[in-house]
Amino acid sequence: MVATTAEAQSEATREAQKAGIAHAKAAEPHSYRGRKASFDRAQLGMIRNCLRRTPCPTAIAEAAGMSRQVVYRVQDDPAKAESMLAEWDLGREQFSTHNRFLPRHQRRCYRALRLLRDAT
Repeated sequence: MVATTAEAQSEATREAQKAGIAHAKAAEPHSYRGRKASFDRAQLGMIRNCLRRTPCPTAIAEAAGMSRQVVYRVQDDPAKAESMLAEWDLGREQFSTHNRFLPRHQRRCYRALRLLRDAT
């Protein structure tokens, strides 16, 4: 009986949350954008290029310094990945293209890309 009550409460909470999100989206289209993308446009381009060269998401994720799930999401729906970047305005370059000024994970990505390019 307690489990049934808890399940009903959980379902009511989910329905209320869905209604709140729908109301927020109707009032202001950009007020509820969802979770921020964990990659930027440079990383998205790198993932796409690597997916063309090798079908192994694990190797790409290790080279990019991201999770495999990010690579799988980009592989499954590239248009959605682009729209996420556009929604959060992550298309602008935030860092200089000179390697010295890039964060460590991006320097590692560029090194991995050079290795992939030189191997082919």
